[in-house]
Amino acid sequence: MEYEHNSEIDKKIDEIQVLKEKLTIEYEAQKKKAEEIALETQKTEKTKKIKDEKVYFEKNYGKVISWNDAYSMIEKMDKKVAIFENMLGLSICDEKTNIVLLDSELQDILQNGKQENVESGVQINLFSLSNNVDEKKDNKKNIENIYRLLSEKEIIAYNVKEYMKNGESEYFGYSVGGKTYGINNDRFGIKCTEYFDILLARYVLGTESLQEIEEIILDEFGVEIATFEEKFKKERRKKDFSDVSDDVICEFLSKRTFFIYKLETIFRNRLQNEQFLNIFDKLESRLIPVLAQMEETGIKIDKKYFSEFQNELEQKLSTLENEIHELANEKFNIDSPQQLGEVLFEKLQLPSGKKTKTGYSTNVEVLEMIANNGELTEDKRMIGKKLLEYRAYKKLLSTYIEPIPKLADKDDRIHTTFNQNGTSTGRLSSANPNLQNIPVRTDDGIRIRTGFVAKEGHSLISFDYSQIELRVLAELSKDRHLVQAYQDNQDLHNLTARKIFFKTEEDEISRHERSIAKVINFSILYGKTPFGLSKELGITVQEASQYITTYFEEYPRVRKFLDIVTETAKLHGFVETFYGTRRYISGINATNKNVQAQAVRMAVNTVVQGTAANIIKKVMIELYEEFKNDENIKMLLQVHDELIFEVRDEFAKEYMEKIEKIMEKTVKFKKVPLKANGSVAKNWGLLK
Repeated sequence: MEYEHNSEIDKKIDEIQVLKEKLTIEYEAQKKKAEEIALETQKTEKTKKIKDEKVYFEKNYGKVISWNDAYSMIEKMDKKVAIFENMLGLSICDEKTNIVLLDSELQDILQNGKQENVESGVQINLFSLSNNVDEKKDNKKNIENIYRLLSEKEIIAYNVKEYMKNGESEYFGYSVGGKTYGINNDRFGIKCTEYFDILLARYVLGTESLQEIEEIILDEFGVEIATFEEKFKKERRKKDFSDVSDDVICEFLSKRTFFIYKLETIFRNRLQNEQFLNIFDKLESRLIPVLAQMEETGIKIDKKYFSEFQNELEQKLSTLENEIHELANEKFNIDSPQQLGEVLFEKLQLPSGKKTKTGYSTNVEVLEMIANNGELTEDKRMIGKKLLEYRAYKKLLSTYIEPIPKLADKDDRIHTTFNQNGTSTGRLSSANPNLQNIPVRTDDGIRIRTGFVAKEGHSLISFDYSQIELRVLAELSKDRHLVQAYQDNQDLHNLTARKIFFKTEEDEISRHERSIAKVINFSILYGKTPFGLSKELGITVQEASQYITTYFEEYPRVRKFLDIVTETAKLHGFVETFYGTRRYISGINATNKNVQAQAVRMAVNTVVQGTAANIIKKVMIELYEEFKNDENIKMLLQVHDELIFEVRDEFAKEYMEKIEKIMEKTVKFKKVPLKANGSVAKNWGLLK
């Protein structure tokens, strides 16, 4: 039966829809208010509990015991224990007991006044009181037994990953005979399988910044405790800890384990209440041993290559320096912004000389304006070009080529640190060195990567997902044309190019047109404005605006998806990835349009990029489980969603097939297939 169109009915339907939306907003507001009242009540109760705990701790902080007595005491402790370890010693705490084991070499210093090279962050050998071989064997056995016993416990710690690593590096964990022993110690067959990471829990709960344990304790308990740098400032400066008493060390270590133990219950309850426990236990926590093994394995570099590259850059810089001085007709310090500004804008009278309180601005934008100013003479434009070239080489040298070889161990391997809580979207970040910052697909980036090599008899394998973020967008938005493109294995950039340039199926798409379409596909994803797009493509704002309009006409569900994400962020103050990782979006309801626009971009980026990050983590866990006991292959790096492996040459093809299969089957979307691409080469620069 067909119904006639009735404007009155349509009007009523619209009114009901508006009322429904209004009631939803009012309900959410009331719910939020109730949650705030409940939170305030919790804070009041928490404050009282904290006061009681502060008094308890002041009366009952840990006690120092000998390593010989440690085993029997740890054996009697609860299944769940908190630990904190640094160069001073090891503290272990459960509900009723808090013990501290002092570093034996430090004890020797304290007792005999001897001074060795003891610095914060540098591991020192335990049990070095005697040169007696039998005693050393007994001491090593003590460590083995104690750490094996700890491995049977559920470990609560701040930054658990650092306790899982072995090897000759500046890790947490005690060292014997040049080897560092952590809780997850393969040499002793010690495997810590149950653990709770305070730092990671804090991050999953929505705290973005990398926080020290002292900051977390202050924020959660209102208790201020001194950092190592603050507490031992004088000793660190003198490199002399001989005046530090056992009681001071004991209090320093046991305070941390006391609060770390308390934090586990608080954070676990909060994770449970906010429905984050699944992503914490099944994803983020399971990734910890994966990253620990990757950091411990590291990647080999070719020191000779870096040395030759450094010499080449230094020669180029020297030549450029002479050329710049010749163009300026004056010798000056090019690296001094003050001297450079005076030469460019006072002596040479170049335009764009904006003087601030600290002098003239000589940033890249200013130098580019000089280099591209058609009204200037060739010599004056040339000085801008030479300065840009000088800056690029200088940055390359100081940021990568000089420092990277200095970070290599005795086997010429670099051990970067992967941070799970270093980004707001859930992607991994890296430090010491920061491999994420190496330029991608530029000549400089390729040359830097060429210095990262496979060890003898091995090759490097690289794998990533094809257009993973655009595939995530297609799956989440359910846009018919996007989904169809990936189901039919079409070139999405070609498809978009046909639409924005109004081409038929028979028309050829040029490389330039495809390149523009590629920029537009990603620009929409990252919320680029017509102005921003026009600047990137070198076109008018009107042309850029038309491209964006045409894009949304072709992919209408993308527009709807972006609107839903924005409204969700405005209503709740946060967004979540497909798998439940949450990010709070500050400024989403700001009256300042620029602030709000930035917040909208953050919201969309978090949902799409964060979902892609979740997928990569899931795959890394699966690959680790598959290969963790396989000596023929090791996962080394994860950089920009690219996974790098080191594999024995004769098995390269076999493992290429295995990795591809695991990556494409681990996560299955309902509509959009995920496609993995891989390559094999002797160095990172040759990997595609």
